[in-house]
Amino acid sequence: PPPGPRNQVRKWRQSIRAEERTLDRQIRTIDQEELKAKKMLKQVAKKGDTGACRTLAKELLHTRRHKDRLHTSKAQLNSVSMQLQNQLGAFAAVAPSSPRNCVCRRGDHSWPRGGGQGPQHADSDFGPRRT
Repeated sequence: PPPGPRNQVRKWRQSIRAEERTLDRQIRTIDQEELKAKKMLKQVAKKGDTGACRTLAKELLHTRRHKDRLHTSKAQLNSVSMQLQNQLGAFAAVAPSSPRNCVCRRGDHSWPRGGGQGPQHADSDFGPRRT
């Protein structure tokens, strides 16, 4: 039998949290690289090498942009996880009453058999009137 919605949401949220942890690890390594690049930039600036300073500054910008992208993707993952949890709560609130509704409303779908287009009335048709 397929897993219930609660178990499925639990597995999805578990995998989302794992992805968030990997993003955190990547952010930490980028922070460390950024600190190293700053140190190198200061050392090269003291020596007066403008070409190396320029390349290190570009590298710093790239690392910061990459870190910003990782932060936004982590926020999106967190948002998806929260939406899953909210949807599960809404489903749990509706699910206990749905079997009763299903049994009570079985008679509502007794449409006249007329080609499967819904209720058939003598005075309405679904196209241009031809005489």
